[in-house]
Amino acid sequence: MLRAQVLMTTIVALLITTGLAYGQKTQPAQTPTTKAAPVSPEEFNKLNSLQEYPRRPVSREDEIELFRQTRKELFSYGEQLIAKHPQAKNISEVYLILINDAGLLYRVAQDKPAGKKLQQYSQALLALKTAPHDAKAEADFILTGMKIRPLGAKPAKDSADKIHAYLKRHKKTAPAISTALAVTLVKMADLSGSMESSLIEAMQKKYSHHERVQEFLISIGKYTGPFQAKTTKLDGTKLNLPDDLLGKVVVIDFWASWCGPCIAELPKMKRIYKAYKSKDVEFVGISLDNSRSALDSFLKTNELPWIHTYDGPFSTNPTSKKYQVQAIPSIWVIDRNGNVFSNNARGRLEETIKQALKIPVKSAK
Repeated sequence: MLRAQVLMTTIVALLITTGLAYGQKTQPAQTPTTKAAPVSPEEFNKLNSLQEYPRRPVSREDEIELFRQTRKELFSYGEQLIAKHPQAKNISEVYLILINDAGLLYRVAQDKPAGKKLQQYSQALLALKTAPHDAKAEADFILTGMKIRPLGAKPAKDSADKIHAYLKRHKKTAPAISTALAVTLVKMADLSGSMESSLIEAMQKKYSHHERVQEFLISIGKYTGPFQAKTTKLDGTKLNLPDDLLGKVVVIDFWASWCGPCIAELPKMKRIYKAYKSKDVEFVGISLDNSRSALDSFLKTNELPWIHTYDGPFSTNPTSKKYQVQAIPSIWVIDRNGNVFSNNARGRLEETIKQALKIPVKSAK
């Protein structure tokens, strides 16, 4: 069975970065028994299975048609679960799966009936007493977005007022996630500029501890919080970042020995490492090789005198997945306080290191 992969990446990226896509392939933890029994893991498994294609699509048009057909079954079964578990504490997860896929069908296939379902599911989730505040903020985000920019239309003239009203509605209950979602509303409204900058600054200063806000900031290259990772050095010992290297500027290089552009960067990396290793700068290579043996073999014939770690290939490496590394080499610079200074230092590494060294080390409280 093939997992659905809609070709129109813009709306997919939108839903992923705003957090709506987290409802896919979800098996929430069991909740305590209430008056309404929770949706079971088996029921979630069945719901998730309906997101799969029965065969491989042969064209973009064929894929959209397959998506439309499979979602009819998914919507039908999801609605059955809602009728069966109307007040279950985890029923909001079902709504989010339905909202995610109705949104894809509405925007990608321009399916108006799916737009009605999207509105229906979002309104129901917003009114649901058992829904978490973050889920309600997401439902309200969908409804506000449909008002700001209806399908095929230009942004509403009062888009800024609608965004401010949205933020006000969730200021006390879900300030972090609503601020992140408001950035997407700003982009939908073609506003950007100072409004977008102020929202991003608020996320960086107030809500960077929020996991999904972190994910959003990383996705748009604006994350400036701590670079946190537990990695395994080649001698088997653990490297805990940032704690083990606090006080140093740390260059993180996501790379692999099979990656041609990565290998092309190494002479420059070696020169910069030699020049700065005595100036409170450390390099950490996070290998995304397909196997540990491939990495070992490369290092035997190529001297790279900095720290190297290996915790699995590209597809499963926990650090690259956490920080949404999509292509390599990906070179990050971490300041001496353990915070991300740059997540795109390739081509300007030496200058970025110089700038990061200017940031004073904060004294321990």
